[in-house]
Amino acid sequence: MQKALLSSLLIGLLSLTSLAQSYPQDYFSSPLNIPLILSGTFGELRSNHFHAGIDIKTQGREGLDVKAAANGQVVRIAVSPYGYGNALYVRHPNGYTTVYAHLKEFAPQIEAWVKEQQYKQKSFYVNLFPSAGLFSVSKGEVIAQSGNSGGSGGPHLHFEIRDSRTEEPINPLLFGYRIADARNPEVRGVYAYPLDGHLNGRETRTSINLTNPRAGVYQFRWTQRAEGELGFAIDVIDRLDGAWNANGPYKIEQFVNGVKTNEFRAERFSFAETRYLNAHIDYDLYDCCQTRANRMWQLPGNSLRMYRDQNNRGVVDIRPDSSYHLEWKISDAAGNTTTLTGDVRYEALETSGPVLAPEISEQVRVNHSASFSSNVRAMEINMPANILYETVFLDTAVYNGISSGYGNVYQWGRAGIPVHKHFEVALPLRDVPIQYHSKAVIVSLEDDMTRPDCWDGSTFINHNEPYIKANVRAMGHFTIMLDTVAPRLSVISGIRNGSNLSTGNTIRLRVSDDLSGIKSYDAFIDGDWHLMSYDAKNNLLEVELDDWITSGNHQLNVKVVDDRNNVTELSVPFSYSLR
Repeated sequence: MQKALLSSLLIGLLSLTSLAQSYPQDYFSSPLNIPLILSGTFGELRSNHFHAGIDIKTQGREGLDVKAAANGQVVRIAVSPYGYGNALYVRHPNGYTTVYAHLKEFAPQIEAWVKEQQYKQKSFYVNLFPSAGLFSVSKGEVIAQSGNSGGSGGPHLHFEIRDSRTEEPINPLLFGYRIADARNPEVRGVYAYPLDGHLNGRETRTSINLTNPRAGVYQFRWTQRAEGELGFAIDVIDRLDGAWNANGPYKIEQFVNGVKTNEFRAERFSFAETRYLNAHIDYDLYDCCQTRANRMWQLPGNSLRMYRDQNNRGVVDIRPDSSYHLEWKISDAAGNTTTLTGDVRYEALETSGPVLAPEISEQVRVNHSASFSSNVRAMEINMPANILYETVFLDTAVYNGISSGYGNVYQWGRAGIPVHKHFEVALPLRDVPIQYHSKAVIVSLEDDMTRPDCWDGSTFINHNEPYIKANVRAMGHFTIMLDTVAPRLSVISGIRNGSNLSTGNTIRLRVSDDLSGIKSYDAFIDGDWHLMSYDAKNNLLEVELDDWITSGNHQLNVKVVDDRNNVTELSVPFSYSLR
């Protein structure tokens, strides 16, 4: 068993080396002093984006030393309550940039400079670009402490390698990092899509039954019968040694009768492309069932460059008097490969008469490559070209309003149709009292009219009456709601009326808003702006007291404003003594 494992690891390392011949193999060192165990891999299918790096486990804790992977210059420092949280960007002389994200804090000299810039800008959120030579770092130098900041779901280090010229992230596992991995990718489901014809007499998405897998080999349970054009999508995960996380594969190749017709490879992409993930997966399957299946044919409006060797956009054309042997080879970055095979033979669809289309209240055809404007019984729609990935027929309807809303609910498509860019929706304010127009927001609802999601909006005049418009990035149901409730703000710990505090004391507050979201947050001590951090995922504000505060009595004021300018203020007196 041990000999087999060593052999598998050796084959994986050799395969990895062959995949990465064009990338330097020993230039970058590990950013952590612990064994590299991954909870996330490059190109993983995430919400609205491909994962741009690798996620390295930090043993479930924060505060591990994060080291520069090579000599270089710190060219960017970002602090945000969202996304990457606290992040460092180091440019190296070999043409690559490394990124270290979700950090707890930066090295002391960097931390002090960042704090100085935050006070200058009077903002916790900053995006900074240090001048050349301000922060030179050496390979192995501690530049930060690992953490859980921003949109992180738990303590870990997000690590990227980018092309400095294009800012495109590249798979770090192609740069010689040794990650223990002797496990084959796992196929969890296969779906077929009759694009122009049928599969087994059906004209809709069909899940194909598989035989029990053996040693990384999966097969269709029986020969499929079809006619016309077919597309396939594969739900696949990959697990690495030492972790149970469901990661993504490195490569999926599709063959028809031995000829490659498509390949998806997670090698590199641009951030301008990353939302094409919603065209790469079957978005409707994800919307209904939380399953992200890799689409092995390319939609007309999908400009993702992660495909190779395409023949007929990856569509399989089932022609009369023919049979087809299909094969998919699914590989991880270590070279472990799983195969999926199946057979399809031509069979004409026998029909007993004309097929009657289901009755739909009203449909509108929208060409994905052209701009589109429409009016759906007082709802205005303006869509630039290339909003959608393919030409579709959108369901439209108008419903009575919901109890928490104002006016009708307007349907424009459904939630299972992906949208690449924002488009404009405008709704009449005729049912909203004029004194509340400034508090109105457009919300999108799930197809069952629940779970409102707020979009930024502004009031304007259209057709001689007031409307509210918003830039939205979702299909479905839209209506108007009001946000007249101020954010909630309360002290968790660290202060109460008359507290005696000193340098280093941290005051923690809980903040939340019920609809439009937090727009701004500020802390003042005796009227002077004081730095306050915001942890959005935990609804947490933190004020750490500094040594510039003089001894004596002081007043802390915290002001929070939501997107509809509802304001909450909290004021607490305290005394202060220097340690």
